[in-house]
Amino acid sequence: MFRRLNQAALAVFCMVAASIALANPLQISIEPGAQAGVVEVSLTNTGANAVSVLRWDTPFEDTLSHSVFSVEIPTKDYPYRESVAYTGRTVKRSSVSDESYILIDAGDTITANILLNEHYDIDQFGMYGIRFAGDVRYKEVSTLTGRSKEAITDVASLDQASMHSDSMTMVLAPSFTQRLRPIAYNSCSVEEQADILEAATIAETLTQTALTDLRGLGADERASSPRYSTWFGTYTESRFNRVVSNFEAIENAMANETLQFNCNCNEAGIYAFVYPAFPYSVTLCPEFRNASPNGENSRAGTIIHEVSHFTIVADTDDHAYSQSGSRALANSSPDLAIANADSHEYFAENAPALPIRRADDDPAATQYPSLLLGTEVQANVAANERNTYQVTNADQIELTSVAGDADLFVYSDSQFTDEICQSREGSDANDVCEIFVDGTVYVQIEGYTESSYTVLATGDAPIVNTDVIVLTLDTTINRSIAQREEIIYQVSGASVVDLESLSGDADLYIFNDVPFSNDTLVCSSANFSQENTLDRCNVPSTDATYYIAIYGYSEANFSLVARSAATTNVTRLTLGQTITKSIAEGEFNYYVVSGANEVVLTSTSGDADLLVTDDPEYVQNAASCLSLEYSAVSTVDQCVVPNTNEHYILVRGYSDATYSIIANGTGVSPPAEDDPNVLVASSGGGGSLGWLAVLSLMFSVGLRARVRG
Repeated sequence: MFRRLNQAALAVFCMVAASIALANPLQISIEPGAQAGVVEVSLTNTGANAVSVLRWDTPFEDTLSHSVFSVEIPTKDYPYRESVAYTGRTVKRSSVSDESYILIDAGDTITANILLNEHYDIDQFGMYGIRFAGDVRYKEVSTLTGRSKEAITDVASLDQASMHSDSMTMVLAPSFTQRLRPIAYNSCSVEEQADILEAATIAETLTQTALTDLRGLGADERASSPRYSTWFGTYTESRFNRVVSNFEAIENAMANETLQFNCNCNEAGIYAFVYPAFPYSVTLCPEFRNASPNGENSRAGTIIHEVSHFTIVADTDDHAYSQSGSRALANSSPDLAIANADSHEYFAENAPALPIRRADDDPAATQYPSLLLGTEVQANVAANERNTYQVTNADQIELTSVAGDADLFVYSDSQFTDEICQSREGSDANDVCEIFVDGTVYVQIEGYTESSYTVLATGDAPIVNTDVIVLTLDTTINRSIAQREEIIYQVSGASVVDLESLSGDADLYIFNDVPFSNDTLVCSSANFSQENTLDRCNVPSTDATYYIAIYGYSEANFSLVARSAATTNVTRLTLGQTITKSIAEGEFNYYVVSGANEVVLTSTSGDADLLVTDDPEYVQNAASCLSLEYSAVSTVDQCVVPNTNEHYILVRGYSDATYSIIANGTGVSPPAEDDPNVLVASSGGGGSLGWLAVLSLMFSVGLRARVRG
């Protein structure tokens, strides 16, 4: 067992360990619909029990109200694709009801059809890449009685799966339907106009009061502010400033812009909605009319909530609903809380009232009870309360709910701002967090219900060299790995390490010393195998010895090879001589030339791109020439060489292509016998494939931040 990884990887691994155990029975898929521009979304229950799925923020409610698709159009500019913005509506909701759910029996599939240009900013005709990338909240029907029956009405208690479908391509066209802004009052009765004016006036006062309270906090009072920490979580200066800036923008919009209200909405269970890209139009629905002017979930608070959504105001999202959901978000994810609309509403409404300052403001650091490795601790926790511990050099934390149901959260800091793992199993399963960090972590046990529990922290000594398998350069090995298993290798003289997931998903980490930690991690690659099966790391120096850690994200078969610099060869161009070659999409061909004043690349089929640089590591710099012509516009990429010194040429397959390349000039090419097979140098962070390391980012997702559905 070893401890390691950068902060992003820490959160990923722990989320993975917690989420895999949930055994999400749902599978998502997409395909072109019957109508042009329509995506058909299918959600299948592969489990043995019926599943109740919350329609909110999914394609399965009447109108799409949240961005759940990744829509991208290819571009020549790095990173070679551009995301399309969501311009659909966002809504403020009331409590859930039976109509908020859809039941999927075991083995059944539900479908929905979404016309993308009604919800995304499709501003040009073209081929787009599309995949589902959203959250689905659900509960297996057979387990509803496992927790309290009221759990189904608490959105935060539902199981949540962040789901990704396979990608597909589709031709999309802009929408030519102009959204009409309503006038100041559209379809509003005289009574409704009076209610809206009253609510807007209260909203402006609440916003001004919120700003006054925030600005009045001294720097030494902010971290302990009960009201701030309840709705926005642990204090940092940057997060606090973001909240102040948001309220300033909301106040400015209310004071200086004309808010336009549309009363022609009869959708049950919704307070209001807006299209964030189209200020300052707010559509009001039945729950708004039923709400009180002031207080919790009031008309005034709803206006603050909706105005905060506008992109040019605070650009908030609906990361959590309700007071309980917003409190939980502040506790677990402060960075999301400061961008959550309900969090701003509840801070401004302040109902029930919370003090802006702590009565006894003592900033002294808190010490928590310590968990001893290998020693089980028994305790009790009340519903919605947390017990906190600290532990050093743990590899795993395991929580057993003896009675009731308690959940597990682990943080890397005593301010609880950096959550590295959470596990929220039902009472019939243990909560487990794997810890991949040296030093002290902070453990919180939260009572989902009033609970008795045991908690056990375990840890092993750092690995020693006898645990390590030595790799032979340029020799591929094939092996299997279990889910959550680690296999350690050692290599010297390598410039590049390639890990290919042949089935399942394995991930790659490289360290320059033991024990493994953030300080010794030099490279990590953890791509989704469904999107890119290759994980690659460039090795900083061929003169040093490195440790290679392979981690089983899931059960997997993999091939691993550590390549020496000699495996990357370069072809020398002779002036005036044309070379014809084919290249695959994403592939790179390397050349070197002396005495040239121009290099011309012609794509005879497909599309290839050209880089000419004076850096022998093939890294783009200020003296480089980069030509990325679309072959549909011009088949020729041309670079003028500033001098006749040695230059290094990289050809990249933008698509599968056949090309010819020629270097012209008045200089003299060195004779072949004087030119041993040129090798790409290996040094520094770029390594032997410097530009490749940059470009290949387009094919990788980077470290996982969500669990796959």
